[in-house]
Amino acid sequence: MCKYFVLFVAIIAQCTKIFGQTGWVSGHIKLINSDSLQGEVFNKEWDTSPSYITFRYLSGEKIRINVKEIKAVYFPLTQELYEQHTPLLETSSNDVNLLSYSETLRFERDTILAQRIVSGPINLYRYKSSTGRVHLLIQSQADTLQDLVYRRYLYNGTNTVKEIPLFKYQLNRLLVNNPFLVSKIPQLDFDETAITKLIVAYNHSKNGLPESIKPIKKPLLVEIGMVFGLSVTKMQYRYLDLKVNFPVGINPYLGIFANIPLARNRQQWSFYNELAGKFYHGNTTAPFYNSNTSSIVYNPIQIALGYVKLITTIRWQTPKKHVVRPFLTAGFTNGLALRLKSDFAIAGDRHYELGFIASAGLHWNKWSVEARYERSNGTANALYVSSPTNSMYGLMAYCF
Repeated sequence: MCKYFVLFVAIIAQCTKIFGQTGWVSGHIKLINSDSLQGEVFNKEWDTSPSYITFRYLSGEKIRINVKEIKAVYFPLTQELYEQHTPLLETSSNDVNLLSYSETLRFERDTILAQRIVSGPINLYRYKSSTGRVHLLIQSQADTLQDLVYRRYLYNGTNTVKEIPLFKYQLNRLLVNNPFLVSKIPQLDFDETAITKLIVAYNHSKNGLPESIKPIKKPLLVEIGMVFGLSVTKMQYRYLDLKVNFPVGINPYLGIFANIPLARNRQQWSFYNELAGKFYHGNTTAPFYNSNTSSIVYNPIQIALGYVKLITTIRWQTPKKHVVRPFLTAGFTNGLALRLKSDFAIAGDRHYELGFIASAGLHWNKWSVEARYERSNGTANALYVSSPTNSMYGLMAYCF
């Protein structure tokens, strides 16, 4: 069993190496000259706004594009939109270890790719500078893009931290026709989640009437697909001091799955459910007492199983913005034997099987690879007979 597990770990490690080197993700680029490019963007997970983008056409040709030539970049897989702007940015650091004694605001104009995180009458953008500072930028239909200013500094040569929450005045001016939301601004912290909720609420308000500042929930997208591969199963019957080992069986595995992401967790946690078919056939010998000769004899026995399995698990994986997403899964299995043939009469027959399952794998685009381990209670139904069953799986899955 160990050699199969090592084999699948090696396969996953190799996939990590391959995918980590490529880093290509489907993207559409709109240039300033109105040309549109469709293909793939390399290393899309920018920690800070890049100066150049490496783009690959569908034909395979690669080019580098200066950000100043780009109007917008859209990634259909994650539905992320980045737009090129040249705003004035307040560049002072808000890191508590880098605060200065000056309360002077410092602005610089820069060409950036900012991610639009809210769309509507008021657009909200997010941009992370090379110094690590996260900027929130806002734009109404009648105004240019402006940086929401929040400045921290040390007061009068002491360690007392003071702040300049200019962003509250900026928001108050833009949301002035909604008194209910304006009343929330004085208590508002400079926090991306809180400001996002406020802007979403304003965009969905009607004629300035008071409304809850809860963001509009997006529908959960259930991932449905098929899974296929091989199962490696080892069965054993135990009765008092007697142990009957069946040989390792390698059989095909086929199923369908539904992965249901939980809300508001960047699709890191989900309920993963699977309905699959599993098969096993094995022959061995077992000792029996011959009353005629008063001796132990070894007779051949066999077992043949055909299962329908329902797998119910919790899955954790890295956020959806990553190209390659490692995941871990744990949960329970419920098996119903549609076909069960056993010559070991002392064990009895049980058509229902319960087990525990755990797995690890990698998800990339619509494909995933996975290694699983399952331990179940088997088919023995007699009171003093147990039938522990261990299975390893090497699987691939495709999401429709």
